[in-house]
Amino acid sequence: MSYATVVPESCNGLGLAKLMGRASRGFTILEFMMVLAIVGLLASIALPFYSDYQMRSRMVEVTAFMGEVNTAIMAELSTSGEFPDQLLGSQSRIAARQQGQPRVRRRDSRVRPDSGLIQEWYYEYNPRRQFAYVAIRLNRQEIPDCRGRCMLHLAFTTVNNELNTVCGRWNRGYWRDPFPPRILPYECDSTNVNRELRRIRRRR
Repeated sequence: MSYATVVPESCNGLGLAKLMGRASRGFTILEFMMVLAIVGLLASIALPFYSDYQMRSRMVEVTAFMGEVNTAIMAELSTSGEFPDQLLGSQSRIAARQQGQPRVRRRDSRVRPDSGLIQEWYYEYNPRRQFAYVAIRLNRQEIPDCRGRCMLHLAFTTVNNELNTVCGRWNRGYWRDPFPPRILPYECDSTNVNRELRRIRRRR
């Protein structure tokens, strides 16, 4: 008694050759282009976030300087109860003018620290309006996205003997090319320091 062996077509010589040919043909041009499109889309989404993260991480230097300024302001307020006329080597020109003191030259009010990111900064105190601020000019070469003057402001005012601090851009209309808000330090989320300062002072 004999049994006939049935061999599927896919396993005979012709079918096996078809399978080998199908497996070795690789990607088609259409499939390759689809992969490139997906990779490009993912890169276009991820790269800006990575660039912003790198820039924010470099802002640690600015954050450390703002902490130093805040400490000096609080120390002076706890001693005299008023903002100082001079802060960390920067003489306020507005305070000198309002208080009838000798005129302070602009170059004498600006401080150029030994820093690659902070180009210069200066301090101002307005005794009549009872607020003070530090303007920080950052190095444009270190921040490609920053155009114009690339300024960051740290403002202070007191309400009921409580120190209020606002940090960010002064306002959108003050300079045509403001500091880009998406790379502001985490502590500086304000896009209009001047407006928020006025709003705080109304609570007096």
